[in-house]
Amino acid sequence: IAKDQVNKAIAILSLGIFWIIVTIFALLVLQPHLRFIDIIFETMSAFTNLGVSAGITPLLSISGKLLILLSM
Repeated sequence: IAKDQVNKAIAILSLGIFWIIVTIFALLVLQPHLRFIDIIFETMSAFTNLGVSAGITPLLSISGKLLILLSM
């Protein structure tokens, strides 16, 4: 496998992990009344396009819903 391909894969993986961490942190700050595990589940589900939900989407503020939407 070419080195530049490996570097591109690492960059994509790093950006994905970075986005997930930033989204989780932002949701924790914006939605302090929600459980940590539900926020992680909702974020990971949105990022991976699984189509499942912890049921907290209707409880999110507009900014929280926008973060989930951008993660999709």
